[in-house]
Formats: sequence, C-alpha cells, structure tokens
Amino acid sequence: MAGRHDVVAISIRDSAEEALPAAGLLVLTDPETGEEVAVDTSRADVRRAYRELALREREATRRILRRLGVDEVPVTTDGSYIGPLLAFFRRREKQQRR
Repeated sequence: MAGRHDVVAISIRDSAEEALPAAGLLVLTDPETGEEVAVDTSRADVRRAYRELALREREATRRILRRLGVDEVPVTTDGSYIGPLLAFFRRREKQQRR
C-alpha cells in the first residue's frame, strides 16, 4: 500500500503498558484462549523481562514500518498528539522543498 499511497502510521504508546507495577502475584488471562498464568510482579527480574519484551516489540514494529516505507508518528497517551503531528508534517514539508 505504501508503494502507491502516502501511508503514515500513528503509534500510540501508553507507559502503563510498558512496565509492570510491583503489585505482587497477579493472575492474568489470555483473552483469546482463556488460559490463565500467575505472574509475581514483586520480582524485579520479572518486571525487567516484561519491559525488555515491550521495548523489543516496539522496535520490531518500527523496523517493519521502515522496511515497508511507512512513516511513523509516535504519540503517547499522557500527552497531546497535536505537537508530534505538527512536528512530523513540518519536517516532511521541509524535506519536500529540497
């Protein structure tokens, strides 16, 4: 699609999804399979592994978008989307003038 059209991905990041709180033992349910797993979030190594996985997934998405020629505008849920969008389109405008 990006080969024939101007495609821009807006990735929405929520910091709450990138880090587990130290809340103790949690029972998590997979919404697709119903499988339950107990996770001890009081363990620093568990929280660190979760954070690293979240970062790897985000970076994998960025690599895929770059490979496909899709521009990305990252925004966060704790801030306004207007600033990142304006900055992106201003950069793009400057690039097109060259």
